[in-house]
Amino acid sequence: PIVDAAQAQRRALAVLVAAQVLSGVGLAMGITVGALLAQDVLGSTGLAGLPSALFTAGSALAAVAVGRISHARGRRPGLASGYLTGAVGGVGVVVAAVLDNPVLLFVMLFVYGAGAATNLQARYAGADLAAPSYRGRALSTVLVATTLGGVLGPNLAAPTGALAETLGVPYLAGPFLLAAAAYGLAALVLAVWLRPDPLLLAREAIRPSDLESAPNITGQIPEKTQHTMHAARHGGPHSMHAEEAAFLAPLNPRTAPLRTLDAIELKNPPTADATEDTTLRIAFIAEEQHHEPR
Repeated sequence: PIVDAAQAQRRALAVLVAAQVLSGVGLAMGITVGALLAQDVLGSTGLAGLPSALFTAGSALAAVAVGRISHARGRRPGLASGYLTGAVGGVGVVVAAVLDNPVLLFVMLFVYGAGAATNLQARYAGADLAAPSYRGRALSTVLVATTLGGVLGPNLAAPTGALAETLGVPYLAGPFLLAAAAYGLAALVLAVWLRPDPLLLAREAIRPSDLESAPNITGQIPEKTQHTMHAARHGGPHSMHAEEAAFLAPLNPRTAPLRTLDAIELKNPPTADATEDTTLRIAFIAEEQHHEPR
């Protein structure tokens, strides 16, 4: 079926904003009370800075894992698994606090860092389906949603601490209960509603089979434009990023509305009028596929 790109982008942004508000709460909670909880469990301030180091190290490792999953299977499984891992870490921190086990606490703080890495990567999902001129706006929209969660989270630390005490959980572990719930909900929102997957849909914007059937239109464009195409093909000053072209081109009939023609970008666009430039961009893709060795 034909995919409505504008509708898919709006849906993706709405889902990402909801998930980022939730994950922003989870992220802020750990930063707010992590060191205080470690001090309480250890009974000293000697290693109070260790939670932040473990949190950062866990985030760095998770960033690689989330990125690889997203690349292989799409944004939805990548981001959802990252937030779910962060939720597991939050629950583990609470268990460690109840058991008064510093080793388990530090291990779970490391795992909890996965939520932060996922939070940082999620903003890029907002730009997967955005036209080039709107990518910055899409990124900032998702980023602002994270900020809202980050402001809300610390204000809930005291209420969740009081709630935790009524459940027999240490006061400073209470915020991690909320953090685990927030990360878990963020994972659920993405797993259920981030459909179609924006990264996979963007990749389907062009496929070799679509280029094979594209019309040969080079005879319909001005001679100087054909010279520019020749220079680009042989590495001239207007050389195109091959990966960007394959990633963004709008020639797939299933995703015809997915991109406007200006989605295929040149490193140094020619100084031609808009009509000629648009024609160049389509013709270049078709001709590149035509000249590739079989």
